[in-house]
Amino acid sequence: MNKKELTEIKRNFTDSSPFFTLERVLSAYVDTSGTILSTENKNYALIPEDEGIVIMDTLKKLYGGKLGANLLEYPFPRSEYDEDGAQYQLYAVVREKLQDDTACSDLIKRIASNIEYPSAYTILIGFCTYSIPTGNAEDNNQYNFIAAAICPAESDDNGLMFDNANRTITKKATADMLISQAPTDGFFFPVFNYRSSDVNGVMYYTKTPKRPNLSVIEDVLGCKFIMTCQHEKEAFQQILTEIAGEELNYFVIAQVNDFLYDLALQIRDDPEPPKLDKESFLEILGNAGISAEKLKAFPACFKDKVEVSHTDRLTISNIAESKISLNTSYVSVSVDRSDISKVHTSVQNGRRCLVIDLDEPSLLVNGMPVTL
Repeated sequence: MNKKELTEIKRNFTDSSPFFTLERVLSAYVDTSGTILSTENKNYALIPEDEGIVIMDTLKKLYGGKLGANLLEYPFPRSEYDEDGAQYQLYAVVREKLQDDTACSDLIKRIASNIEYPSAYTILIGFCTYSIPTGNAEDNNQYNFIAAAICPAESDDNGLMFDNANRTITKKATADMLISQAPTDGFFFPVFNYRSSDVNGVMYYTKTPKRPNLSVIEDVLGCKFIMTCQHEKEAFQQILTEIAGEELNYFVIAQVNDFLYDLALQIRDDPEPPKLDKESFLEILGNAGISAEKLKAFPACFKDKVEVSHTDRLTISNIAESKISLNTSYVSVSVDRSDISKVHTSVQNGRRCLVIDLDEPSLLVNGMPVTL
């Protein structure tokens, strides 16, 4: 699923779109011990308007964020097509349009018994239909899918409340459980690939790309975890550090970063987010000045840091930096990518120095202009 396809669904995920319909809503409340306390399955059209707005807004949040960061597409392993597998169960729910009690119950139980979650939560699942515009009035292509959100529930007990009848401030008598409208995790199935339904994959959503919930990915959805944006960045930095060794300096890092941006521009028209494969990574390191002797260790290092996570490419937007940051224990300097040539390292009078070229004989100190 590429950015254009994601945007198309997100733009139409609303009651006002003539192409989109949220037909049914399945919800369940699960306590901290994993016990399912309640389930409801409703026709969306019969839900009160104010409640429906909240449900629609909550499910739409699954389409927020960036592909490769908040949103990760996973193919199903072959075993998940078996009767007790995730793909089999998800497909049964979609095929029956969220109306088969057994299929719905199995899915709720699968989530509740496999997810690791720090609080009570609500499972909110919507069955949706998107009539795909094709420009041909005779076409009747539909994309049927479910969008599932995991929303934390927290106690709202502020201690005191205003008693309007008695005009007094009193102790709150009960602690209400508020269900957040911001899902921490979720997924939608099937994915929307090549503007059609693809039942061989699922899109996982996380609110926190640095801390995805592996229990949802691996245990609920039955997929093999792949790298998040934070993992990609860490792997990239580890490879660069280990391969370059003592050859790593400001200019090597700046050049590698520049080469990444140039590569991203060359493939910017690709519908998928620009990726860095092993061969291109090796070429960039060589062009940045890392010796051939050092580069001999690159294939093994790349395999250990990247391919071990079931991928062979890194997302350029996750590893390239718009600024170069230089930090010591007592000074920090941030340099725009276009100005990296204005920063130099040198030795003057026996002391290691950072030298910055200034186009203008003035600068701001604590927001105040001074002249050099």
